[in-house]
Amino acid sequence: MALCWPRPASHCSAILRYLTSELALTNRRVVAKYGFVTLRTQEIRLEKIESVSVHQDISGRLLNYGSVIITGTGGSHDTMPDIPDPVVFRTRFAEALDGLASGTGDSSAAVTTKSSAV
Repeated sequence: MALCWPRPASHCSAILRYLTSELALTNRRVVAKYGFVTLRTQEIRLEKIESVSVHQDISGRLLNYGSVIITGTGGSHDTMPDIPDPVVFRTRFAEALDGLASGTGDSSAAVTTKSSAV
């Protein structure tokens, strides 16, 4: 019977990570903050990013969350786990990157996601 039961500890940790994460995309950088007891932050300049990909499993597709993987110059991979609307984030990221390349970047934030507001 225990083999059929989903791992509740992993689901609880994913929900907690989702609720305590913040993600912001400006015209110059991506900033991410994770954690409640232990705080982890990431800041990546847009001109140092080569690609952005999204990973969603079936529950992520149904509940509209997923991980965003950012590949930077030099081959570095930064994963932003369990964020809401990852496809929208990737679209807004592409728009911000196009604005940076054309020099018409807006000075306001392109998208800000606070997971606890979801």
